Amino acid sequence: MIIRIKRQADSSSESYCQEFVYDGEKHVTVVNVIEWLNIRLSSAGLAEIAYDNSCQHGLCGACAMVVCSRPVLACRTFIDELGTDTVEIRPLGKFPVISDLLVDRSELHEAMKRAELWTEKTTGTSVSATCNNSALCLMCGLCLEACPNYAPGDIFKGMPEAMASLNLIPKTCRGEHRDAMEKNYRKQVFAGCTKSMACEKVCPMNLPLVTMMSDANRLSVWKIWKLIGGDRL
Repeated sequence: MIIRIKRQADSSSESYCQEFVYDGEKHVTVVNVIEWLNIRLSSAGLAEIAYDNSCQHGLCGACAMVVCSRPVLACRTFIDELGTDTVEIRPLGKFPVISDLLVDRSELHEAMKRAELWTEKTTGTSVSATCNNSALCLMCGLCLEACPNYAPGDIFKGMPEAMASLNLIPKTCRGEHRDAMEKNYRKQVFAGCTKSMACEKVCPMNLPLVTMMSDANRLSVWKIWKLIGGDRL
């Protein structure tokens, strides 16, 4: 089996593709393959393949990358299920590359800050299961990689912000802070989403994003649109 990996020494270096012959166990994950390769690279005194990895159970989102043109979690992707003898691996393309398969996803957290997505005074009342399930979002970035509407630097911030909004807005008391969160949602999510729902196809948590997006719109768009006579933004 051929493993073709897009590599880049650092953020200022040119990228290149490096091919490896893999003759190990086939029913293993992409993470296992990268570790197998790194052992051999290290033994030969060569630079190991940089990537992010933590839980290895698909619960942290750290190992998000693109495998055979599909955004996936590497720890959940088995190479014998890919249906090819050449496995192509590259970093997420919508985030700055730090090195090899390791990217800088700090923009996800900065976007949350700009959207003022935090709680100050909570309502103290229960919310729907859908709202609570939005907290399962890993903020891995796979949805943004697949999204045709998202590009680095754009005002549209996609599903990570939508899920955080759906989780936090209904738990926050009415007032200036909640108004700001709802306004940011309308500008940074609702206004830029064309409902392609490519995000739902790659979500590693299998969240029902169509339904959840509808709930987020109901909370932050349609009620306020009715109140202000149609100016939804």
